[in-house]
Amino acid sequence: MGWVDFHADGANGANFNQNTVSGFIYAANIGWIHLGDGSPTNGVNYSNDSADDFGVNVDSISDPDFFILSGHGWSDSTGWISFDVAAQAGSDNQPRIEKQTGFLRGFAWSPNVGWLALDSPGIVNVQTDITESRNAVTRWELYP
Repeated sequence: MGWVDFHADGANGANFNQNTVSGFIYAANIGWIHLGDGSPTNGVNYSNDSADDFGVNVDSISDPDFFILSGHGWSDSTGWISFDVAAQAGSDNQPRIEKQTGFLRGFAWSPNVGWLALDSPGIVNVQTDITESRNAVTRWELYP
């Protein structure tokens, strides 16, 4: 899949808040990956049970060290991309963001392209710390 850019085109990049992710990431080899529209049906988290209510959720409270990511993204070229991989790959591989550093860790899974490595040591720029401002929108930018 190559490098994945969470900043995308600057206007449509991934935005993280306390409960959900919205926006897009861009992968040069497969194109745009939609992470959610920021408006889950219940107002809190995406249910991921229909094409009208899908996206990546953020669990900001169950783990003292990580923001745990779950749910699904969508790519027109590869289909659904699962951020729920703990049962398949173990909890150490569940997508997550280190609270202290902002580093993205873990893997996502696409039946059409396989495992997508999300680890980003040294290349993540956390613009806002959601541990300090729980409801602020936060953007992580990954650079090759």
